[in-house]
Amino acid sequence: MAFAVRDVSRRRHLPVTLCSIARRSGKPAPAWFALGATCTVATLVGVIAPLLPQNTLAAFRESLQTAPVGSEFLHQGQRSFPVGSPERAVSIGRMLDKLDRLSKPGERLFVGPADLRRTNCCDTFIYHLMPKLRPATYFLEMNPMSANRDGSRLVSDIASADWLVLNREWDVMNEPNRSSEYGSNAPNVLVQKEFDLCGAFRGYLLFQRRSQGAPES
Repeated sequence: MAFAVRDVSRRRHLPVTLCSIARRSGKPAPAWFALGATCTVATLVGVIAPLLPQNTLAAFRESLQTAPVGSEFLHQGQRSFPVGSPERAVSIGRMLDKLDRLSKPGERLFVGPADLRRTNCCDTFIYHLMPKLRPATYFLEMNPMSANRDGSRLVSDIASADWLVLNREWDVMNEPNRSSEYGSNAPNVLVQKEFDLCGAFRGYLLFQRRSQGAPES
């Protein structure tokens, strides 16, 4: 998550700082001191943000690739966005095709995680790919302890939506920080009460407001 990466990124100069402090003693820091400082900081980063070393290693491996590494682009009308694998592009494309076919211009769309007790991330790019629909929420980008905080307007935003796109992939995120805490269950209750499931596309769930009638196929 963005806030966690920013916190950890401030520590990237810590090994250099430790070596500089050692030099101020008047003696050059031994090689083992620099190595030990680097290992210590790497261990701390792994504890504080366990996903960061994994992502860094993946980026390093990608940089060693001799063949070009790209991402599949999903095209919707005149707009496009990279979504990863071809399989992912197909599933999201099918969902957006159905949403485009059933929805009307000017209707309101909400995009978020499937379990709205935790609002760590959301697929903001879907708003970009569906310009005929108006965003139904202030929280276009979701972060922990924001949309799901006490007194949030999340429930009222969902209540104003005609369509929901909820992604179950975000529900499995688990980090040893406050992002793992659950907020109110009221948004989930509202979804169950006011919306009907129109279709499931891998991890994505498409919901239609129940007052519009039975979900279409």
